[in-house]
Amino acid sequence: MDSQDIALVKRFPLWLPRIVLARAFQRLMLEVAGTLNKSALEQEIEGGVIKTKLYNKAYNLYPALVDIVFITWDDKHLEQIKEITGISLHKLEDREALIREMRRLQDKYKELTVEQEKGDGVSFAEVIISTEIVLDLSISRNTLLYEFEYYMKAASEKVRQLQKTVG
Repeated sequence: MDSQDIALVKRFPLWLPRIVLARAFQRLMLEVAGTLNKSALEQEIEGGVIKTKLYNKAYNLYPALVDIVFITWDDKHLEQIKEITGISLHKLEDREALIREMRRLQDKYKELTVEQEKGDGVSFAEVIISTEIVLDLSISRNTLLYEFEYYMKAASEKVRQLQKTVG
C-alpha cells in the first residue's frame, strides 16, 4: 500500500487489465481506511486502558495462577483457573499450556508497548492485539482484512456497551 504499486494487489502472476487492478486497489485502500479509522476501540487504545488490562493479565494475574498451580492442585483452584483462562489442568504437563499462555500475553504486551517510529497514529499490530484483548480471543494472523473487519465491529460494539454501563 505504501508503494502505491497497483500491480502488487495481485496474489499470483496473472495478466489483468489495469482498470481491474485499479478498482481492486481502491477497494483495498477503502477497506484498510475503514478498518483503521478512529473508533471507540482506538480511543481506548490511546487512553491506555487496554495496555493496563493486558499488563495486569500478563504480569499479575497469569503469573499468580502459575504460582497457584505450583503450590496446590485442589479442585477449587483448578476450577478457578479453568474459568479465568479456559485451560483445563489435569496433568502436570498441562501447566505448560498455562505458562505458554502467560508468555504469549507478555509478548503481546511488549509488542503493544513498542515505541512507534512515526509518532501519530495506531499501528495495525496494536489494533489486532487490542481487538483480541477486548473480545478475549486469539485472532489468526492469516485472517483476511475483510474478515478482520467483523472482529473490529464486534470489539467496537463491546467497548460501546462497556462505556454505556460505566458512564
